[in-house]
Amino acid sequence: MLDNNSSIITKTAEGVMNNMQYSLKELRARKNWTQKETAARLGVSVQTYNAWEKDVSRVAVGKVIAMADLFGVKLSEIKIY
Repeated sequence: MLDNNSSIITKTAEGVMNNMQYSLKELRARKNWTQKETAARLGVSVQTYNAWEKDVSRVAVGKVIAMADLFGVKLSEIKIY
């Protein structure tokens, strides 16, 4: 059972984590890239990238790592649903 202090710390940590996450669309917009350009840089089709951005399809772990490198962010900053 968590005491009150542990619960507060957990809520604070979760709040900080959520504030630091960016959607794929936000990360792409920072670079001023189209979906087509982003897909090409990741080695996937535009349809695949579009599905990831709209959360219609799950992203493989290897591609999330590639995205972090491509966008210049930490893995924890990418908002994958």
